[in-house]
Amino acid sequence: MSTVHTVKQGEHAARIAAQYGFFNFLTIWDHPRNAELKNKRRNPNVLFPGDQLFIPDKQIKKEGRQTGARHRFKIPSPQLMLRIVVQNYGKRPVANTPCELAVEGSVKPLTTDGNGQIEQKIPVTAEIAKLTIRETEFSIRIGHLDPVEEQSGLEARLNNLGYYVPPKDDRDEDELRSAIEEFQRDHDLKPPTGVADQATRARLVEAHGC
Repeated sequence: MSTVHTVKQGEHAARIAAQYGFFNFLTIWDHPRNAELKNKRRNPNVLFPGDQLFIPDKQIKKEGRQTGARHRFKIPSPQLMLRIVVQNYGKRPVANTPCELAVEGSVKPLTTDGNGQIEQKIPVTAEIAKLTIRETEFSIRIGHLDPVEEQSGLEARLNNLGYYVPPKDDRDEDELRSAIEEFQRDHDLKPPTGVADQATRARLVEAHGC
């Protein structure tokens, strides 16, 4: 039976689809009833608590094949990829460096590329990843990045890119503005106003990768 799912913190389309028994999250994401949400969020992996996602009925598909022979059926299912870019305090890539990525008990030895990036397929159920590089461990909460249109998503991206924004209760009104101004200067957004306008948010998504 079709239903409407209210998104909770940490959920994304692929995880929600698996919860309802869909192999391919696009079956849900591309449904006409989700067009408004799709247009609003654009990225199925970056949703916000309270978003409403329509879950359609599952459809039975029949395939005719000759009896007395063996047939192989493949179910298309997009892979969920985790991409991480590692930079130093000078915002320079930590390139060509061995590291380990642990996801759901599986530990993969990897090496960052020339841009400091690693890429790894992960299960849709994964919620926490741990990256160990140069004897330092980082914890990644998969699916917890909020959309850039939301204040929490704006601040998270600034922090991830090295433009430190203190928690709301521990900062004065100028600290967020200063972080935005620094980002705008570094990315040639003129004039640097310290205000997160549409152009700034778009450039922030581009620089962050999502």
